[in-house]
Amino acid sequence: MPICGLPPTKLHGLIGYCPQTDAIDPNLSVTCTIKLFAELVGYPQSKLDEVSSYFIHRFALTSFESTLAGNLSGGNKRKLCCVLAIIGNPTVILIDEATTGIDPASRAIVW
Repeated sequence: MPICGLPPTKLHGLIGYCPQTDAIDPNLSVTCTIKLFAELVGYPQSKLDEVSSYFIHRFALTSFESTLAGNLSGGNKRKLCCVLAIIGNPTVILIDEATTGIDPASRAIVW
């Protein structure tokens, strides 16, 4: 069934999604999680370090780059999920409760 005139196979990379629940692998570090998603959306292997570093700094996750995602606070999990929703620069981003549990300073980063 086409969506916006496109077959579902052509939608890859056009839509970013951040569900209300944290959809992250708790056994991967923040850096590994970002690199995995960057690779999935098409970044070349040679750019993965640069991309992960950019998002880690932009979303104030520097202190947690080697932390397992499952050990992050709720607010930092939300920030990581937002990174994963926008990492491929999608045309449409669907975000549910993006700033729930995030401190006021970090909310501005996400917004």
